[in-house]
Amino acid sequence: MSPLKIQRPPEWGIEPVPPTHGIMGFIDYFALWSSLGVGLLVFLAGSLLVPGLGLKQASLAILLGTVVGNILLALAGYVGSREAIPTMVLLRPVLGIRGSYIPTLLNILQLVGWGAFEVIIMAKAASQISQKLFGFSAFVPWVAFFSIWCTLMAIGGPLMVVRDWIEKFAIWLVYGITIYLTWYLFSHYDIPALWRKPGTGELPFLIGVDLVIAMPISWMPLVADYNRFARKAGSAFWGTYLGYLVANVWFYALGALFILALGTQDLIPAILSLAGGMIALILILVDETDNAFADIYSAAVSAQNIIPKVPQWVLVTLVGLICLILGATVPITQYENFLLLIGSVFVPLFGVLAAHYFFVEKGRYRVEEIYQPRGRYWYAEGFNWKGLVAWALGIATYHAVVKFIPWLGASIPSFVVAFLVHWVLNLKIVIEARKVAYAVVLTALVVVFSPFYVPVGITKIQPAQHMINVIAAVLVGPWYALAVATAAAIIRNALNLGTIFAFPGGMIGAFLAGWAYRLSRNIYLAALAEVIGTGLIASTLSALVIGPVFLKKTMALGTFILAFSASTIAGSILGVLILLGLKGAGFRW
Repeated sequence: MSPLKIQRPPEWGIEPVPPTHGIMGFIDYFALWSSLGVGLLVFLAGSLLVPGLGLKQASLAILLGTVVGNILLALAGYVGSREAIPTMVLLRPVLGIRGSYIPTLLNILQLVGWGAFEVIIMAKAASQISQKLFGFSAFVPWVAFFSIWCTLMAIGGPLMVVRDWIEKFAIWLVYGITIYLTWYLFSHYDIPALWRKPGTGELPFLIGVDLVIAMPISWMPLVADYNRFARKAGSAFWGTYLGYLVANVWFYALGALFILALGTQDLIPAILSLAGGMIALILILVDETDNAFADIYSAAVSAQNIIPKVPQWVLVTLVGLICLILGATVPITQYENFLLLIGSVFVPLFGVLAAHYFFVEKGRYRVEEIYQPRGRYWYAEGFNWKGLVAWALGIATYHAVVKFIPWLGASIPSFVVAFLVHWVLNLKIVIEARKVAYAVVLTALVVVFSPFYVPVGITKIQPAQHMINVIAAVLVGPWYALAVATAAAIIRNALNLGTIFAFPGGMIGAFLAGWAYRLSRNIYLAALAEVIGTGLIASTLSALVIGPVFLKKTMALGTFILAFSASTIAGSILGVLILLGLKGAGFRW
């Protein structure tokens, strides 16, 4: 058995991995992702599901969330295996070379956060062990120890860690301790009784699913950093999917079981209270180091997407130092919010990636163009605005669902919206069909912005509607603009995000703006027509007809005119600015 060696990784940085280093197969990836799917933070995430959900509901949420999240994780890894490049570099064709810097910076922040969380929870566990054995806790020294050790692993690189550490030692510890903990719980506690006990109900089921999806999603921005070393993309896909599936379901479930069986929210003392709990916790800690290794290593690889000339070992050392400082000074709080924030950013991002890679690029990148400024993937000054718009809409959808219809669950809707919007924006079809596609996207935009309104009396004023009216008038003409405003009014009212005044308030201005642009080809006249149609005509109709006839309520005509005019002027200005920006970026209509 060869000894564990620490060595600097090969310095190809973010360039495609040479075929000579494509050496990892199904077993390698099954071992890697099983090991990464196990950890104290996964325990902690499982504990968040109960008692809000009962054990039966929590188990279903764990299974469903893992199956869905794992598909996205393994698909992102599949793309990385085929192209042999890191995850953040995969986003250059999607968002543009410069556009990819945005998720790169966010990914570095989340990886530093994860790394700090890992160091903190390992140091807390080690402190309680040393307190019990030797009478002192030494939290900060343990933070330093784990930060330094995981940094050295990251300098060694993934090939060394997987082959010399995980497959020879860590994976066996993972399954051994998981089997023991499962046996202990089932042999010492009445699990069938816990299974029958209902939850308290404060956690909606699909929000629970979102909390589970967030864990595999948290690995998506770095999966290709490891899966780029695959011999075959298919074996890497299945190794990743099955390895993480088994570990995530098992440890999430154990986290929920510990909370319900032991009646505590503090997991580390709960584990220590078991017979053999100290040995179990020590072995979990030993394996936990590969999670922090992955965070530190991938933060450095992601940084090289922006600063490729800085040596990887330098960046690894810097990230490790930051994790050490944060671990010693920052408490581990708001973990649930951290998980949901990760999901809101990266679930829709990989919806855009899936649409772009499999439908726009037809399953193959022109890899040599990825590294060329002013090349195929430069787009408009380094930004692909179609991808960025689709991503932003996906994020907005996620937060809108969480705030207004949380029972729906936000992950799947945000992924679908980002996927469809990007796919529609890139359709190469005839002009009339393209207008339909634009109309669908614009309607979705109005709905996404619907939660942001100003209540004035019995109306809900929404400047975003009038912004979209001006944009629709220019892009799709009067009839499609009318259709967009009508569909948006129907959906807003169905979701209780609008009132009956949304119909005249949106439709009249959109239609007049469309005709004004068709006759003049002038953006400013289209905006003026929107202001007249909404601020004067729609407001008068609403005050004198809609309110009294349909709602049996009245408001002063002057109040309607003032409110509608303020909303349409603000929205029309935004619409003009966006159209001018699109035109400046090379977008044509």
